[in-house]
Amino acid sequence: MPAPKIKDTYSMLSYSKHKHASTQEWVTFVHGAAGSSATWSPQVEEFAKHYNVLVLDLRGHGNSSGLVEAGQKEYNFETLSEDIIEILDHEKVATSHFVGSSLGAIVIRQLGEKYPERIKSLLMVSAVLKFNFISRFILRTMYILRSLIPYSFLHWISALLVMPGKSHKQSRTIALEEAKRMNKKTYAKWLRLILDAHPLLGFFRGVELRLPTLYIMGKEDHLFLPPVKRVVKRHEFANLVVVDNSGHAVNIENPKVFNEKALRFMAGVE
Repeated sequence: MPAPKIKDTYSMLSYSKHKHASTQEWVTFVHGAAGSSATWSPQVEEFAKHYNVLVLDLRGHGNSSGLVEAGQKEYNFETLSEDIIEILDHEKVATSHFVGSSLGAIVIRQLGEKYPERIKSLLMVSAVLKFNFISRFILRTMYILRSLIPYSFLHWISALLVMPGKSHKQSRTIALEEAKRMNKKTYAKWLRLILDAHPLLGFFRGVELRLPTLYIMGKEDHLFLPPVKRVVKRHEFANLVVVDNSGHAVNIENPKVFNEKALRFMAGVE
């Protein structure tokens, strides 16, 4: 049985750990931009029945929003991955399964690039591997006009861009509530990070890591599912699960299926 959750803070990030009584295996959850560790609420209890679990708030998000002024370091995916390694080292976690959602999937993919020996598997949830021309244009316009557009309207556009359907209303609401915890300066830095990610995403599409990798995507994630399908066809170590009746927030919109598929995948990793 999993032991009670232990709250902790190390370095710049806030995180929680859920210790298991018998296993030595770990799962680390990494949320996406404008999210927080709370977006993994449908997963934590179930995964903690089988693994030790780490759930963190990336810099500028959730309970990490007040810990550090982001100007101390640049916002780039290498720095974000180093933040996670600091926590693993502090907790003496040698290896872990990593679950990353949306832009969090880019973070754990970058982690795999630099620290493949620390990774048992990668679970890429609602993974962002490419922005099409229209989405890049919208994001760039948002960044240029960020000083003129009300902060709440920027959040609303972002949520509508990735979760446009009527069935995604609950997920949009959660995303907008989480985004309120970010200040405007931090949000602008994350928006700049997204815009600068285009070359890195191209590299990730072309170069495969020799690590067990599972993509879990919502069938209604129309913006990001097509590029993932093309990548999985070319990558030997990658597999894809598409979940019906789900969009970009697949772990929230269909948690039962998500948890089942993810745990089955991890259990099969040697």
